Amino acid sequence: MASAPDRTESQDTAAADKEEKEEREEEDEDMEEEGEYQQPSPMDVGPVCMSPRSPRPSVPSRRNFGSARGVPQSPVTPCTPVKPVWQMRCEEACQRCPYPTHFALKQSSKGEDRLTMDVRPGGNGETVWAVFDGHRSHDVAGHAARIVPGLVWQSDYWPNSPGEALRSALCEANESARKEELRGGSTAIVVASTGDSIWCCNAGDSRAVVALRGGGVHRLSVDHTTSCPEEVSRIQAAGGTVEWGCVGG
Repeated sequence: MASAPDRTESQDTAAADKEEKEEREEEDEDMEEEGEYQQPSPMDVGPVCMSPRSPRPSVPSRRNFGSARGVPQSPVTPCTPVKPVWQMRCEEACQRCPYPTHFALKQSSKGEDRLTMDVRPGGNGETVWAVFDGHRSHDVAGHAARIVPGLVWQSDYWPNSPGEALRSALCEANESARKEELRGGSTAIVVASTGDSIWCCNAGDSRAVVALRGGGVHRLSVDHTTSCPEEVSRIQAAGGTVEWGCVGG
């Protein structure tokens, strides 16, 4: 017995909605013919970032466009992700690099690692690749990734003494990080090409290897760890100590 009135009320509501929709469409057609209605430009409609739980905003009708009561929002504009600066810089360098180059960075859960790549502006294809394995913070690794390529190109040793240019660039980056009192530290592995030569400089236990045309690989770097007698001697000569396999002073 109660279902009959509900059905009648629903039918009346549907009819009213249909009639209102037809009237609205007629008004819109009249406005378009008279030139009163203008489709808003993309600059007039702000983006809306929606999450799965966010209520979907109502779609403004055509009659509200151009109204002085606020700017209508578009419910269908997606959120555009922005690439990190380091990634855009490396992608641009890959396009200018005369050698086939690809990069990938698989961060740990701490997110303390950084990489960089740069092609010397106005040079003959000289390229620098570098990876910095940060620890206790990403500050030093990020700092080094930003400034090391520029320090290499600006070095008085480049390009006559590439090895010294790389060494001096890492030393300058280390000192600037100390002066800025950045947190944590970082290893470094830097590889540079000039002419038909490849040069490598490293600090810590980050490694670099090169594939040979005839097959096999060749190791370019030597880890700076306390398991290496030469490294222990260097630490002690600098006034440091090694205790339980770790640098203690």
